[in-house]
Amino acid sequence: MTAKAGQTEALALNLARGLNQTDAALAAGVSARTARRRMEEPGFRGRVRELRSDMFGRTVGVLAEDSSAAVKTLRELLDCDSPAARLGAARAILDHAFRARESCELEERLADLERAIERKGA
Repeated sequence: MTAKAGQTEALALNLARGLNQTDAALAAGVSARTARRRMEEPGFRGRVRELRSDMFGRTVGVLAEDSSAAVKTLRELLDCDSPAARLGAARAILDHAFRARESCELEERLADLERAIERKGA
């Protein structure tokens, strides 16, 4: 990879991490003007989106892994002596259970719509 390509990739990574254009450019060793020019390029913007999506995907994986421990903690709090702690745990469990159910239903409905569209197009 050339030095210029390395700087471009570093710029994309810094932007994907959430740095503003000026700070991202400084950290990548390029000018703010170069950062602005790169952001005008569809391919570069796509690379920033791709990197950000990868980062988000890894974050979701970590959250999914830690979810079991979080649920276990909430379940333990249901047996706590503090009424406020029990109420908070109960509310959290019910809220997340409802959201998960709603999300699953929406996912099923979307899959049904996609299948219907595919059948019409076939």
